[in-house]
Amino acid sequence: MQLLSKDIITKDGEKKFQIRIMKDEAVGLFTAADNKNYLILDSADYWFDLIQTRKTPGLTKCKCKNEWFFVRFDYIPRKDTPDIKQVNVAISCTQCQLEKKAMSVDIDYSPTDQLIDEPLIFCEQPFLKYNLTSISSYWAHNDLKRFISFMAEELHFNMYCWFWRNADKKRYFEQVSQEKATEIITANHRYLDFYFSRSAPDFKIDQHKDGPYVKSDQWQTQEVIRLSGPNSIMYDDGKTALLFYTSYSTQFIDEGKVTDKSAEFTHDTTRIHQWFKQHFVEARGKDCFDNAEEHTKIFKDKFLKNKS
Repeated sequence: MQLLSKDIITKDGEKKFQIRIMKDEAVGLFTAADNKNYLILDSADYWFDLIQTRKTPGLTKCKCKNEWFFVRFDYIPRKDTPDIKQVNVAISCTQCQLEKKAMSVDIDYSPTDQLIDEPLIFCEQPFLKYNLTSISSYWAHNDLKRFISFMAEELHFNMYCWFWRNADKKRYFEQVSQEKATEIITANHRYLDFYFSRSAPDFKIDQHKDGPYVKSDQWQTQEVIRLSGPNSIMYDDGKTALLFYTSYSTQFIDEGKVTDKSAEFTHDTTRIHQWFKQHFVEARGKDCFDNAEEHTKIFKDKFLKNKS
């Protein structure tokens, strides 16, 4: 496949856009001259995830203060495949014609034909909010084991793990027992995500030579709790810490409308939130639940002072 460039025009023939982008997250919202909104490429689910907790990005402006642009997508091919590895978004001012690269989007899955066929996805209400919870936690290793035990023994959730096994340097996605989950987090494995559900998640799995790839946002529309793999944080004083995220939603967006998940799932998530409150300190702010010793090691009494 050769480099392909495509001028962006809507199905209604509009080619001038106001642009809002989150460059660091590679998502963008384009508003056409007919006031219809479009999300770029396949970013709809991720866009809605981001705007639940982040400020809506402002309009992109040219140096001449104009807010309207023509847009071109430059598709960079992946070597020796029919797929796209990157999309560069170029914009040119409708007033002064100044052109610049607005952002780049890396593509790490296959197939990618739809990104060329449908570069924009119509979105009637791009600023919808739904009930999404993301709990951040500085934990010690034993806290992770406690959480897995709670989910398995008290809530009786099925567990699914996406993990990397060093022995054969491959990824796996499997339903796991509590014993297997404990082995993964303590032995020569590195987990990428845990998913907890009363039924099997209906996930689309992309197969690669080094094992399955699971897009991380699929839990949002299902009755699934996601526990992310730990982020290792190093602070200026040399201290290190493990930061975990536990995420779930009791609502989701379906065909432009906010839809409730089941009452049973909402009850389960309430119990999970109560468990965090009972076992960890909430000094950093809402939905920030830390192991008390880890919190003190990292922050000393910084946040406790702010609360006094």
